[in-house]
Amino acid sequence: YIGLPVNVGAPAARNWLKNMNELKLYDYVAYLDDDASVPSDWQAHFSAAVESYPDAGVWGCKVVNEDQQEVIQHADLHLRETPAEFEDALRGFEFAYLDPYNQDLDYGQFDYCRPCVSVTGCFHLFRQETLSHSGDFDLRYSPTQYDDLDHDLMLATAGKTAVYQGKLKVQHKRKSGSAIILSRAARGGGAGNVLKLESKYEAREISDIIARDIERLETDFTEKALKVGNVMKEFDS
Repeated sequence: YIGLPVNVGAPAARNWLKNMNELKLYDYVAYLDDDASVPSDWQAHFSAAVESYPDAGVWGCKVVNEDQQEVIQHADLHLRETPAEFEDALRGFEFAYLDPYNQDLDYGQFDYCRPCVSVTGCFHLFRQETLSHSGDFDLRYSPTQYDDLDHDLMLATAGKTAVYQGKLKVQHKRKSGSAIILSRAARGGGAGNVLKLESKYEAREISDIIARDIERLETDFTEKALKVGNVMKEFDS
């Protein structure tokens, strides 16, 4: 446990931890928000995801409301293409993503494990070697909001994928999210961080990330469909 007299923000805290010599002794590093709680079998679920997708850059989970566990906060994130007519002197692309899970009721429809562009930083797992070589979390997103997504995009531009493990369900109080809903100042901070994100990456980089994501999803679906088909054949024989 490390206690600090001030809130240094999520990016700085993550960088502090990732550069501690004590953590260099471990093969994997996990980050957990201080307002989140994990089930007792979290290691088994993450281990299954790592075994299925050993080359991933980061593994994440499904996040639900603490006081309404049937409501989903976050699942796997996949980016939308920026419109072809998009032009902006400041922004390189238009940040938009597929969010069928956002505040949706959880009846098991997201209990899968598959590649994606980004997973939530509420609880995510890294291989130590990948985390050490991926670069620090960007301090421009302090105190929080989109620093985890930006880091996943850094991994994605390097050819790494995120992997979502939907069988691992984490309860989250969502302090920062609630603040943004209630506070105009907090909403402005979040909007400012989106602008930083959009000005950091070029449209071509994002298009390449989306293309690789689609290719991985198609390959993943095909492999799983073939496995199901083989199992069905065994039942028929």
